[in-house]
Amino acid sequence: MKNSTDVYGILISICENRYSRTEVNYLIEIFYRYSFTYLKFRYKHLNKVLLAEDVNLKELAIDAIAPLFERDESGLFIKIIKAFNEWKPKIETDQQAAFFINRIVAKSVEKFVAELLRQSDPFFSKILDSINYLIEKHGYSKKNFIGTTFIIEAETEKIGLLPDSKFINELPIDMFLRNDEILNQIFTHIK
Repeated sequence: MKNSTDVYGILISICENRYSRTEVNYLIEIFYRYSFTYLKFRYKHLNKVLLAEDVNLKELAIDAIAPLFERDESGLFIKIIKAFNEWKPKIETDQQAAFFINRIVAKSVEKFVAELLRQSDPFFSKILDSINYLIEKHGYSKKNFIGTTFIIEAETEKIGLLPDSKFINELPIDMFLRNDEILNQIFTHIK
């Protein structure tokens, strides 16, 4: 096995299908720790919803990363390999590899939690579907920043200062009259 801090080397071994069981176990442990920490701090207020069926946070952390370790018929970890090969900029160091792992685990956890919330709350599911539809229809993007998802007009936009509650409460009510134009109206108002 590679040095246990050589995450980049382990990812290369997985991509080249020459990994050892010890390396995979080490990678699973890293993914699990990231997942557990992410759930613990990002979703601490959702414990009642997420832990409703006698499932603890450790089990949720495992369930959230399990899809990342799916293999095809030849034993390749297809999701990890695909994500690694498509990552921009190309991963060449342990620091970049650690950042890569952090991001794919966070995405996997977010997807898992969204599915749990969809199953437990049909109203949440309808709202999320509506927002995602509007984002796609108008060509907007979602960007995650410090644990919060923002809707932005262009992928190149930088997230600046966040609006305070006073700004939000003072938005004109007529912006919210046409559901299919809400996001466009808000972006126009902000400019």
